[in-house]
Amino acid sequence: MNIFITGGTGFIGKKLATKHAKLGHQVTILTRQPIPPAKRPSIRYVQGNLTDKTFNLLRLLQNTDVLYHCAAEITNTSLMHRLHVQGTKRLLEAVKGNSLHWVQLSSCGIYGNSQLVISEETEEAPVEIYEQTKLESDRLVQNASINNKITSTILRPTIVFGEDMPNNSIRQLISVIRSGFFFFPGTPETALANYIYVDNVIDALYCCATNHKAKNQVFIINDSLSMLQFVGTICQTLNSPLPRRVPVSLINSFLFLFSLFPIKLPLTPKRILALTDKRSFSNQKITNLLGFSNKVELREGIQRMVQRFLQTLDKQKST
Repeated sequence: MNIFITGGTGFIGKKLATKHAKLGHQVTILTRQPIPPAKRPSIRYVQGNLTDKTFNLLRLLQNTDVLYHCAAEITNTSLMHRLHVQGTKRLLEAVKGNSLHWVQLSSCGIYGNSQLVISEETEEAPVEIYEQTKLESDRLVQNASINNKITSTILRPTIVFGEDMPNNSIRQLISVIRSGFFFFPGTPETALANYIYVDNVIDALYCCATNHKAKNQVFIINDSLSMLQFVGTICQTLNSPLPRRVPVSLINSFLFLFSLFPIKLPLTPKRILALTDKRSFSNQKITNLLGFSNKVELREGIQRMVQRFLQTLDKQKST
């Protein structure tokens, strides 16, 4: 197969490119970043920006069998519409008339916070600009697969994590738990931690590209543990005791009190909401229709994260 990947040097994109290259496929990746010096010889690297109207996408996409759209802007809100919406429009214009399969990496964040049990049938209700623009991009792709020759699959993961993830949120959580400063807000037995290990996302993307039943479908991919089990796994791997519990009402009173002073606390209402979240995301559709299942369970993935965290600390101590 001829494979084209946007965001091909990112956390997910580079692993996806490596998987296809190992299978002997012809892989071209488009990246906004400088081409890495230690690049794989079996992958063609192209530096370019989807938002650059002078960049020739048409030539790059000739003879493409599968296009993975993984490019995303996760920090600079001023660039999100340009990349997610305008960039997707440019890509779709470049493949117009082609017969290829488009696999879109989206986000479960587009469903918002409105329901406790979320499936592909749940109405989208994005809150932040990242999720709003990702939903716009999804709809552009869905409309194009109705009106043009392309077929499409949209994959919506929950929080993707892995040892090499650029986001430090899980490492910070591990550090706080290790230091003994973490506490459970509310009842951790009923709160859910919704995450998905990166290798499972790669497998799901590949499944969406190669299984004909995935065409013109939307899939959620997730794994979950209760917050008690999630934090408990971290504590067990660290050989640390379970944290104490604090009522949410007491935490909110504390946050309100300190909001009256110019003090920036690491604990925020948004983080409290994440630690007490009771939403669940259903994997039933991708399991039933495609026969897909996660190879790396959430508990094992978190153990790998903690072990890498400890290895990094040991290396820092020895230097």
